[in-house]
Amino acid sequence: MSGENDRLIADFHNDVLTSLDREELLADYQKSGNDIVCAFFKGEKTIDEALAVCGRFNRTKSKNLYLAFEDISYSDDEETIYSILSLKPVCVSLCWNHENAFAGGALSGGSLTPLGKKVVGMVNESGTALDLAHLNEKSFFAALDAAKIPVCTHACFSSVNAHPRNLTDEELCALESRGGLVGLAFYRPFLTKSERADVNDVLRHVDWFCSRYSYKNLCVGSDLNGCEDLAEGFFGYGFEGVLREGLDKLGYARAAVDAILYDNLHRFLMKR
Repeated sequence: MSGENDRLIADFHNDVLTSLDREELLADYQKSGNDIVCAFFKGEKTIDEALAVCGRFNRTKSKNLYLAFEDISYSDDEETIYSILSLKPVCVSLCWNHENAFAGGALSGGSLTPLGKKVVGMVNESGTALDLAHLNEKSFFAALDAAKIPVCTHACFSSVNAHPRNLTDEELCALESRGGLVGLAFYRPFLTKSERADVNDVLRHVDWFCSRYSYKNLCVGSDLNGCEDLAEGFFGYGFEGVLREGLDKLGYARAAVDAILYDNLHRFLMKR
């Protein structure tokens, strides 16, 4: 349990594998003891580039680091999907905000396609979790219905701050009914409409979620190294103290804070 350790964090989404400072950051993360899901973002990279980076990561990583793929739509060829899944990622996403051959993204129309449903079946067979973070509502519910292990690695909540990438009450209710874990992102536009975000914005999303759903379904999904516009003080893992202090002032028990910051995701990762 995290309460027995010193300043441990479990993070469901860190884009370190796409960072130019990847090797230096990974070296620091390996020493930290934090459980970090290290995501590879497709962007303009080829499948060969992705497999090379992620294959090296798997060969050299420490036990506290885990692999994830953000958007696996490199090809509609089954062999490509099997190559990705053979690397044993914790979770994979079908798209990144925009519609593709698999699904509709949060910033586009479309829904889960017949090919996308087939891919979800392959993901299920591999024991990999399906990350619903970047899907629009139609794709979200269709993928949730088809997924064996649905999760959302990094998002905030539309009832607190409306944003196309944030989860609606209906999505959260459906995901919780399936036992899905939700990672809270620290990206300023997800947290608030204001020009700056800080710990109070993060606390507002945490408290809203926990007042309606179980704190056992919430964890950190920072989005570190995936964007620069983060809440003040949340550019690295030094936020643990101020976040604990804020939740303590709101009346959260130590066990609940430990669960959100570490234990919930740690338990999930131990099963992968």
